[in-house]
Amino acid sequence: MTSFFPIEAAPRDAEIERLIITAAENLLSDLAPLEAASSQWSDGEIAYAGIERAMSRCLATLEQTGLVGEANRGPSAGLWNIARTWLEVGDLQRHAREKPRGYAGDFEMLAKIFREVHSPHPLGRWFDKFFQAQAAPAAVRNRMHMVSSDIVAAASSGANHLKIVVIGCASALDVLDALQKLTEKDREKLSLVLLDLDPRAIEAAWTPLLELVQPQQLQLAATNLLRLPKRPTDQALIAGANRIYCTGLFDYFDDQQAAAMLATFVAHLAPGGESLVFQFSHSNPTRGYMEWIGNWYLRYRNESDLDRIRELGGISRAQCRLSAEPLGVNLCWHLSH
Repeated sequence: MTSFFPIEAAPRDAEIERLIITAAENLLSDLAPLEAASSQWSDGEIAYAGIERAMSRCLATLEQTGLVGEANRGPSAGLWNIARTWLEVGDLQRHAREKPRGYAGDFEMLAKIFREVHSPHPLGRWFDKFFQAQAAPAAVRNRMHMVSSDIVAAASSGANHLKIVVIGCASALDVLDALQKLTEKDREKLSLVLLDLDPRAIEAAWTPLLELVQPQQLQLAATNLLRLPKRPTDQALIAGANRIYCTGLFDYFDDQQAAAMLATFVAHLAPGGESLVFQFSHSNPTRGYMEWIGNWYLRYRNESDLDRIRELGGISRAQCRLSAEPLGVNLCWHLSH
């Protein structure tokens, strides 16, 4: 077997390699008997419990390597090289690993998470159930429901007009969920501005939204969101917003990028407006699974980090309140003008 490290690898590298091989081989030996034991995966209770035990043991062994974040990107290939025939049957973990849109958390992945989609494959559905049961996907669903609920509350508050902006909208399923809960009269109050990096995400969002609002109520654009703080034309789209939502982008920003984006949001809120901005916290028990299995890497922050970024962006404490979704895995800035 080809080593995961250079020939001159240090003894510590050899120990890491041993742990990775052990984790992969244990995964194979744990999963192999399950097909027969679960009657070709038809007994879901046995199949799922077995996958849960196998994956938990595998991840516990990998944790012993001490490799976190980008440090495990290369070594994780060794795990996949040995256990690929099993791991790739799970649609969601394979999608994260292969990144067909260039990054793990693309609009297709987020839609599958929000809708709790499972593979039709007899084994794949149990892998996908394991994926969907992790804390991070649950937190993603929670934050999307928080956005939906906030839109519903704002639209139902008696305001005559409400400008909603979503930065990094993906396929806008949180917005769609809110529209489905609103009366036609409340939907008529809304102007929706949805921006995303991926043109395919914009295409996916357009048609379902048009079933609930008129074309003149929608502005959808694919644009380089990283450059929003320096692009007056894009800033004009969001100016005067009553609500600005950003659920996933800050997990990839450095501090300067995050601070500049926060300042941009606050500067373009209408008086009395609010921006909800989400950030993965260090309290993510799913991190090992995301990184080793999906090569899905995020920038994690705690509350003091968020406060530092707020200050870096020139935003006063009076303009900012912190909360979290129910699991505490995603933190949330609530910013006011």
